[in-house]
Amino acid sequence: MAPEIGRKKILIVDDELEMRIFLCNLLGNCGYEPIDAGDKDEGMQRAVKENPALIILDVTMPRESGIQMYRELKEHEDLTDVPVIMVSAI
Repeated sequence: MAPEIGRKKILIVDDELEMRIFLCNLLGNCGYEPIDAGDKDEGMQRAVKENPALIILDVTMPRESGIQMYRELKEHEDLTDVPVIMVSAI
């Protein structure tokens, strides 16, 4: 699906593929342009490249947690103002 002009980008960072697919479908059907990443490193790269309007971030991910990514986001000068929603399946 090609991105449409004017659609706000939402980055979903979650290690669970099924959750990323669900959220991408939900947000895409609601008129947003979903972007997904499977871990903190990929999420940071996508956030810098795509400059999303919102980030949905899983709290519990292997290797480095969503909390660590949140801290890095808030220290990054281009991303500090991007709102973040923290989610967890716990």
